[in-house]
Parts: sequence; C-alpha cells; structure tokens
Amino acid sequence: MVVGLPFAAGTSEIEKAGLTATPAEVMRAPRIVECPRHFECKVEWTKEWAGGRLMVCGRLVAASADAGCLNAKGYIDWERVRPAHYCGAPYGNMFVKAYETMTVDVPYKGPEYKAFEEIRKAFFEDM
Repeated sequence: MVVGLPFAAGTSEIEKAGLTATPAEVMRAPRIVECPRHFECKVEWTKEWAGGRLMVCGRLVAASADAGCLNAKGYIDWERVRPAHYCGAPYGNMFVKAYETMTVDVPYKGPEYKAFEEIRKAFFEDM
C-alpha cells in the first residue's frame, strides 16, 4: 500500500515502506528483496480514463521466482506463493486471495479448442 502513495518525485517509496531494493535483471527500476517473485515490464502504452485514472499496459521483459516458490517440476506452487491482488482505491486497503484455484469447463470443444489443447500439451509435455 505504501509504494502506491503519491510521494514527491525523488522519494524512495521502497525505503518509506521499509523494504529493500536490489538491482533488476533488465530494467532500471529495482526489484524488492522481500518479494519472492519479480516481473520486470517495459511500458507499452498508458491511457487516462474515468477522471484521472491511469491504465498502464506493459510488456514482460524478465521474470524470476525464488526456488522456494516452485514445485519439483519447476511450476509455481500456489500454496507456497499465496499471491494477492489489490482490489482498487474504492475498496481501501482490501486485497483478494489469488491462490484458490478452480476448474472451469469449456463448453465449446470445436477445432480451435482442440488445436489449443495440442499446443498446450506440446508446450507442457509433462501435463
């Protein structure tokens, strides 16, 4: 919650939050030591909407995860990672759990779905 506050330019939000900066792999902005997963993104575009809200779309240029976040196959172990997502300004300091998974049936099983399944199985051979 602290790193999103409107500090003056030049203020270290990481320092204000009591976190530790570490160099990023690709981008200039630092990663945070206390975060077990990192996504480094390059801004592709921004759009202001709804009276001053800003949407930012980025392209992933680097990603990393601590070994303790992965299972034996090298996939993210959601029970260890236990990510959460910020609900947005209207909800104050509320977050939602993003590690409780569920399976959703796909009602359409046409050729596009079958082609996707073949690609998925080829990409993740151990599934």
